[in-house]
Amino acid sequence: MSNYSMVQSDQALKEFDSKWKVVGFEELLEDVSSGNKKLKKSDYQEIGELPVVDQGKDLIAGYTKKEDAVEASPPYIVFGDHTRIFKEVDFKMALGADGVKLLKIKDEFEGECYYKFLFYFFQTLNIPDTGYNRHFKYLKNVKIPLPSLSEQKAIVAKLNRAQRLIDIDREILAKYDDLIQSVFLEIFGDPARNERGWERKPMQEIGDMKSGGTPSRKNKEYFTGEIDWYTTGELESMYLGDAEEKITEDAIDESSAKLFEKGSLLIGMYDTSAFKLGILTGPGSSNQASANIKLDDEICNVEWLYYCLKIMRPSILHERRGIRQKNLTLGFLKKLEIIMPPLEQQLQFSRSLNKISEEKKTTETIAKKSEELFSSLVQGVFG
Repeated sequence: MSNYSMVQSDQALKEFDSKWKVVGFEELLEDVSSGNKKLKKSDYQEIGELPVVDQGKDLIAGYTKKEDAVEASPPYIVFGDHTRIFKEVDFKMALGADGVKLLKIKDEFEGECYYKFLFYFFQTLNIPDTGYNRHFKYLKNVKIPLPSLSEQKAIVAKLNRAQRLIDIDREILAKYDDLIQSVFLEIFGDPARNERGWERKPMQEIGDMKSGGTPSRKNKEYFTGEIDWYTTGELESMYLGDAEEKITEDAIDESSAKLFEKGSLLIGMYDTSAFKLGILTGPGSSNQASANIKLDDEICNVEWLYYCLKIMRPSILHERRGIRQKNLTLGFLKKLEIIMPPLEQQLQFSRSLNKISEEKKTTETIAKKSEELFSSLVQGVFG
């Protein structure tokens, strides 16, 4: 079986051939990644002159100085060789390290191909997940449809409208998060400044704290189990769903990995994931880039602590140690002092949070339908 039939529908290819010009991936696109400076995550800045684009989920991963800009002019298609993520970038950027492919339409096809059209087309590819390996090889035999430029733009306009619905839903969901933080601040004030004069306690006094660990990759059996094993890149939501990788009980027993309890809190410690948070919805584990705290329920509520730490994040990041790699440490987190209002007030906040969360679920349902509509439209165009 050819590589492109692994990632494309054979039926869709036949339909492309019957109505549109079709060109090969390598015929149309040039890899212009080489020769550019590639920044390590530890070099990313929170603010700066130039956005950094890497293979992660976010369009912009950080910032750097103008001198780090890629040589080629925008627009570009960026492909995550490990993550299989595509991005369409229409601004000057710097390139993140390891696993980022920077693609440009070749000169002979300028005026025949629209970058946004390419981006939407690439969303239909079924690139197999082979773990933390290179995936660019699967693109080299892909066949790309090229309707007329006016037809491409009409397709993009249609898909942009559907994408805008998704963007609006995401903006509304973000406002719910802002509301929750406003409720917290109204009740407790800024936890970093503690203008209300609450008692403070180091985190090691409000729960049991441990760091995660990674089982040896040499033993592949360790990664064939049912125990969720999280990396800090997965700390993107308050409540954690299924982890991308799962490990066995033997991995827990025979390595530095640990089993953390349901309802405990994971705290990212390294690089750009520092102080990202997630609550375990079942027993789970994590790599060494995360710390875990199992709270004493008679002292502290986990939902309250989640938002307390989230609001404190900007000030905590200033406390990161190291110059090249701005990491937190388990020792630092254990000594980190947290305001400790009475438990009943924490629980009052948690109850308010639950009410807002119920309303948020309705918007999440609408957002899911918007995403399903978008996927349906994309499939309708590209088969």
